Amino acid sequence: MGKKTIQNCNRSIGLSLSDTKALAQKFAPIVYLHSKDDSHPSSVDWYLERVRLCFKKDDDVVLKEGEITFNNLIAQNREGISSAASEFDSDEFVWYLRITDSTVRQGEEIKDGKVQASCYVHVRRAKQSEDIDIQYWFFYPYNGDTATIGSSGTHDADWEHITVRLDSSGNNIKSVCYTGHGDNKWCNNDECLAYIVWYPAHKYDTGDNPSIALVSSNKIIQGHNGGGNNNLYYQVGQLHGNSVAWNDKGIKYDTGNRPAIAVTADGRIIEVHNGGGNNNLYYRIGRLNNNEIIWDSTESKKYDTGDNPAIVVTPDGKIIEVHNGGGNNNLYYRIGHLQEKNIIWDTDGIKYDTGNRPAIMVTSEGKIIEVHSGSENNKLYYRIGQLNANSILWSSGSKGIEYDSGNNPSVAVTQSGRIIEVHNGGEDNNNLYYRTGAINGDTIVWEKVKGTKYDSGDRPSLILTTEGTIIEVHNGGDEKTSIEPTGDARIVDVDSSGNNNLYSNIGLLRNVAFPVVYSAKHSHASYWDMGDHVRLYGLAEDKTDKGSLWEVAEHLVLLHDNPSEDTGNAWNRFSGHWGDSEGEAEIETPSPETIGFKSSWCNDKD
Repeated sequence: MGKKTIQNCNRSIGLSLSDTKALAQKFAPIVYLHSKDDSHPSSVDWYLERVRLCFKKDDDVVLKEGEITFNNLIAQNREGISSAASEFDSDEFVWYLRITDSTVRQGEEIKDGKVQASCYVHVRRAKQSEDIDIQYWFFYPYNGDTATIGSSGTHDADWEHITVRLDSSGNNIKSVCYTGHGDNKWCNNDECLAYIVWYPAHKYDTGDNPSIALVSSNKIIQGHNGGGNNNLYYQVGQLHGNSVAWNDKGIKYDTGNRPAIAVTADGRIIEVHNGGGNNNLYYRIGRLNNNEIIWDSTESKKYDTGDNPAIVVTPDGKIIEVHNGGGNNNLYYRIGHLQEKNIIWDTDGIKYDTGNRPAIMVTSEGKIIEVHSGSENNKLYYRIGQLNANSILWSSGSKGIEYDSGNNPSVAVTQSGRIIEVHNGGEDNNNLYYRTGAINGDTIVWEKVKGTKYDSGDRPSLILTTEGTIIEVHNGGDEKTSIEPTGDARIVDVDSSGNNNLYSNIGLLRNVAFPVVYSAKHSHASYWDMGDHVRLYGLAEDKTDKGSLWEVAEHLVLLHDNPSEDTGNAWNRFSGHWGDSEGEAEIETPSPETIGFKSSWCNDKD
C-alpha cells in the first residue's frame, strides 16, 4: 500500500454536535449478527483494555493489558517513529495491538439477546453534492474463517461499516452503501430499508395455526391447533418488556381447526374455529381467570358452515366475523352481538367477495379493513368499509384492491392510524413479509412498493390493542424476531411451521425508514438480506441470518470530521495495526490513514 497520509474529510453539514447525533440516531441501522457467530463486536475501549501495544515484535511490549488509554495509545515514540504519525508506510509492521487471551476474540458479552457494543459514526457532506453521508462503523475483535475449503481470511481486528446517504434536506434516505468483499454495493431502492425492528424469537410450545389476542395491556391469550392432531389448545402469556412469559404448555379446550380469538372491551373472550373433519363453524365464549379460561359452556356452538374464520369486536361491541364458504371460493361476513352466554347473529352470512383466508380489523374511528388471498391466484387484496346497521358499506368498490402477491394476509392498525399488514410469500415461498401504510380516503397508501421479508414461516396473524401493542402470530420457520417498546407500537410475534414449534418475539415500529444490516458469520461483511452469499468463485461463503440484534441507535459514538481535533476519541489517530494474524498485521481501522484498504473514512460514491 505504501505511504499514507492522514487525510481531513472535514466537510461539515453545519449542524451542532447534538443535532448531528440526533440525525445519526434517526437513520441508524439495526444489525443482526449470525446466530452461530462466535466472534461478536465490541467497543474500542473494551478492546483496548484487553490487548497490549507492541513495537515491531511481540517481546517489545510498550503497554500491557489494562494500561492502554485513548491518549497514551497515540503518545508513543520509538526510534523516531510515532504511534500517531501523520505520514507512515502502511506495509511496515511497526506499531500493533496484540491479543494474548483468545477469549478477547469472542467480543463483548451479549445480554438478553442484544449487543451492547458501541457504534462509531462519522457524518459529513458528500464529496460532489449537498447530500449528507452518515458512516456507521462496527468493530469486531476477530475475523474468523469463511473458507468452504481449507482455512483462510482469519485475522484480529475487523472494522466494517455502511454509509447511509441522505438528500440535502437530511429528511430522506437516497441510498445505502454496504461494505464487504470486493466492490462496495450501493442499494438505491427500498429493498434495504425497513420500518419494523424484529428481535430473535423464543420457542414456547409446539403446534400449528396460532392466533393471538390481548386481554389487557400485558396479558396475552393465544390459541392453536395441536401439531399433527385435531385438538385445540390455548396459552396464556405475560408481556415483559421485550419478551413474553408463557405457561409451561397449552391447555386443551376443544377439537377443531384454525382457531381465531377476539376480546371484548369488558374482557369477554370470543373464540371461533372450523370443526375439523367437517364443514361447520363453531364459537365459544369465556373469561380469563388468572391463567385459565372459564368457558360459559362445556361445548362449542355451531353458527354456520365454512372454513378459515376470523373475528373482530368493534369499539361499540358489535361482532364481525368473516370466513370462506365451505368448498367454494366465496367470502362471507356475519354481524352479531353478545347476549349473556350467546352470540345473537343479526345477519345470516352475506357474500361480499371471492377469495380465501380472510382477515379483518376495525380502526378506532370505526373503519373496517379486510384483507384476503385471491381465490385462484397468488395475489392479495384489501377492502375498506364502514358498518351501517347490520351490513358493511364497502367504500373501496365492489371488489378488493390488489396490493401485493402472497397468501394468508392479516392486518392491524396503530393508534396513530398506520396500517401494518403481514403475509406469506405464497406458493413455495416459506418467507413472511410485512407492509406499512396509512388509509387515504378509500385506499391504503403503502410506504414501500412491496413487502419486506422479516422471517420464515406460514399463516401469520395480527392484532393491535388501543395502547399501541401489535401482536403477530405465525407458523414456524428458521428465522425469528422481536422488539423494544419504543415509538408508535410494539409487536409480539409467535411462530411455528415446518418445525411444528411455536415461538414468541417482540418488534418495534419506527416512524421513519432505516437500513437493515445482516452481519455475515465470521467475516462480518454487511448485507441487506439473509442467506448464503458465495464469493471467491465458491472458495468462500458469507452466511447471514437473524441472530442477536444490535440496536445501533442506542450505542452511537459521534466522531469528529477531523481526527486531529477529536480529543474525545484520540484512538482514531493511531497509525499502527489494530491486530495481527500469525505475526502479519492486517490494517483494519476506520482512521483516515487507511484510504485504499477496502473502503474508508473518506469513502465517496463514484
